[in-house]
Amino acid sequence: MRDRLLASTPEGQRYIELYNNHTREILSLLLADPKLAETGITVLTELKPLFDKLLTGKGIETIISSKQLNTIDAFLNMLVNEGSPALQKDITDLRLKWGGFEQFAGKSIIDVQTKILGHGVFLPRLSNP
Repeated sequence: MRDRLLASTPEGQRYIELYNNHTREILSLLLADPKLAETGITVLTELKPLFDKLLTGKGIETIISSKQLNTIDAFLNMLVNEGSPALQKDITDLRLKWGGFEQFAGKSIIDVQTKILGHGVFLPRLSNP
């Protein structure tokens, strides 16, 4: 995901930088709070199929649900509540930049990608459907 999608755009490179800046802190928070860790695992579990579809060229037909967005939002809320001022600021800034998550409900993962990265990146299909 990072190397094939995010690294290919300036905005994606900014997200990689944010990830690198906050990884240690987030890992510490996850290790200290089992509920946060559980929510993080739920986020990854729910998003993995979306990312898999995106990376195999099926993102246009893959729809993100309100439930998935609510799970992401809950996780970010927990990080803001427990994180450092720098982490709080970066999450808040991203939320303001993206607008409310509810706008993504019912949209294809390609539409969400376009909003977040600034343009669509069309990847070749790696396997036959």
